[in-house]
Amino acid sequence: MYSNTMKAAPKKSTPPHKAAKKVVTHQVKNHKEQLWFLLIIAVSCVIVYFPTLKYAIDVWDDPYYITNNPSVHSFANFGQLFMRFYVGNYQPLTILSYMFEWALVGASPFLYHFDNMLLHLLNSLLSYVLIVKLTKNRFLAFVTGLLFVVHPLHIESVAWASQRKDLLYSLFYFASYIFYLDYREKKKNSLLIISLAAFVLSCLSKGMAVVLPAVLVLTDFCFDKKFSYKSLFNKIPYMLISLFFGLFAVFVQKESGAMGFTSKDIFSLSDKFFFINYSFFFYIMKLLWPFHLSGLYPYPIQSGQLSLMYYLSVPFNLLVLGALVYSLKFSKKVLFGLGFYTINVVMILQILSVGSAIAADRYFYMASVGLFYLLGVGMEKFNAIKTPLDGKLLKFFVLGCLTVFFTLVSVARIPVWKNAGTFWTDVTLKYPEIDVAWYNAGAYFYSVNNQEQALKYFDKAISINANHLDALKWRSMLYSQKNDFQKSLEDNLKIIAIDSNNSRAYAAAGEIYGKNLNDIDKSYWYLSKALEKDSANEAALCNMGVVFHIRGDGEGAFSYFMKAYEINPDNPFTLSNLASYYTLHGDTIKAREFSQRAEQLAKRKVE
Repeated sequence: MYSNTMKAAPKKSTPPHKAAKKVVTHQVKNHKEQLWFLLIIAVSCVIVYFPTLKYAIDVWDDPYYITNNPSVHSFANFGQLFMRFYVGNYQPLTILSYMFEWALVGASPFLYHFDNMLLHLLNSLLSYVLIVKLTKNRFLAFVTGLLFVVHPLHIESVAWASQRKDLLYSLFYFASYIFYLDYREKKKNSLLIISLAAFVLSCLSKGMAVVLPAVLVLTDFCFDKKFSYKSLFNKIPYMLISLFFGLFAVFVQKESGAMGFTSKDIFSLSDKFFFINYSFFFYIMKLLWPFHLSGLYPYPIQSGQLSLMYYLSVPFNLLVLGALVYSLKFSKKVLFGLGFYTINVVMILQILSVGSAIAADRYFYMASVGLFYLLGVGMEKFNAIKTPLDGKLLKFFVLGCLTVFFTLVSVARIPVWKNAGTFWTDVTLKYPEIDVAWYNAGAYFYSVNNQEQALKYFDKAISINANHLDALKWRSMLYSQKNDFQKSLEDNLKIIAIDSNNSRAYAAAGEIYGKNLNDIDKSYWYLSKALEKDSANEAALCNMGVVFHIRGDGEGAFSYFMKAYEINPDNPFTLSNLASYYTLHGDTIKAREFSQRAEQLAKRKVE
């Protein structure tokens, strides 16, 4: 008897060769998409940062790190790099990069800016690779890499030559992180060793790299299906490296006087509480609204005089915390993004006050990856929204709008970094109450022989801070150049009233009294005070020689001229006076020798 049950017809299977072809086609499509993503990131970087290739290297710390730093001017100083700190930072690898550039081009700025642009591009591409490895989601990676490359808050780290340390530490930070992820996947010790080596190089570029172990723990917690405390064991080498460089960084900051700048001196504990909250809030606010950017964000002028934004930062941060807790019901994506951001800014949240600024755009550089990732996560939600526009197209449209917006803001902001004059002038516009900005702008205009602008900015600096010694010094020199010797003398006397041990001011006053006001007795008194404060004051020695010559004491004059000559044998003024002395005493050979040498040096100085 036959059963009435009919057997189901077998399903038609896809022929193996067609299935393989479909997979290959999909891989080619993905490969092309990825190439387009990377190309767009690269082109965006060039569009934003190409103008910087013509900019100067004279902004703020640039002379200390590059042009006036003898350590980078010769490879003979290589051994010193790992034994010294510069401008309150231990960064031998960064200084080494300047050493190579100086050997190739000297003070020509193009290569320094080109290398910064190249490093920023590499970091943007590595941020893309990082997110791909973490999430297997190329769109999330594209959002992160593209916004990373064009966001205005990153201009400071790229356009400012002496912020190479941000770019270099981030490069090795990304590399260490990515090799760690490879190690997690493949369990090869060689990958762990490469990751650790890259982490050391990151720490040698900038101390802020020491937070990487915390990021690795966060990664394991957020992306492992089942987090185990046993996974902490492979973080021990990272933690030991962090501990060493972290303690060393604190030591360096204290030794350089950069730590504890204001909060322990003039601000209360309640002020400090708001500083911490404001610093955390600041970068999130500037991420979304990147306007009123400045190269310097100063502390409030006095304790208890905080703006409304400081107080609003507290409820804002509580809302962020509440959103984070709520999101944990669904996934750990928000935890990872906010955690990455928090870990990478925690060292500059004014828990320990470092430097003279409440915040700085450059501190956002690495931390921004976490927030850009969250923006990408948000855009992914468009896939589920039913709109006339396809969800995938909608998220790309939103990303395109954001990219154009940030690019336009960046293009408008970039010219601020053209030179020290444009930089400090911009700071005076944003924070007109800051005397250091007016002074530095004045110093720039003085250096390019724009006397009227220099005088304007020095006047403003002194009107804000009547005890600004540097502004008074340079204004007095400017007055002398304008032949207004009475005003120059008044500024030097103000300096002496503020700092009674200022040998330079005594010497300048003595020169004016003797050379311009014909008061030899006062000239002698002020020059004597200058030499009392500093017996090696070359200007005072030379001018004292002139005073003795006027008084008819030729041997006394010669004695002072020779002391000045021993200190600096290349001072045309000293050489001319020695030539005159030898002429009066009939030694025409020596007179001609000193006179010719003085003329050569004076001519070279003019050139």
